[in-house]
Amino acid sequence: WDVVRNEYPSERAYFNANFPQTQSTVTSSRRIKAAYMPFSVGEVYHTADGDEQIPKVRSLDKRYVDMLISWIFHSFTQRPLKGFPKAKATSWDKVRDWFR
Repeated sequence: WDVVRNEYPSERAYFNANFPQTQSTVTSSRRIKAAYMPFSVGEVYHTADGDEQIPKVRSLDKRYVDMLISWIFHSFTQRPLKGFPKAKATSWDKVRDWFR
């Protein structure tokens, strides 16, 4: 996401463009509850290797790693992980995000 963020208006648009079969499966199934979440490894820069631009991490953004750990823990246990960000959005979170 760090490399293509400026090429897509949202995470949803990125998945629609790059993973159409996954999107179709997720949206057609009542058993799958999916949400979109930005994810960043941190500050990414590019170095040139001949004609190729190679992305490298300059600094790590730990908060997204914490969100991912929290989500995995919640997915398996259905319990929040104390001290980590919320894995499941509340109704208020969904309303707030809709207005963004």
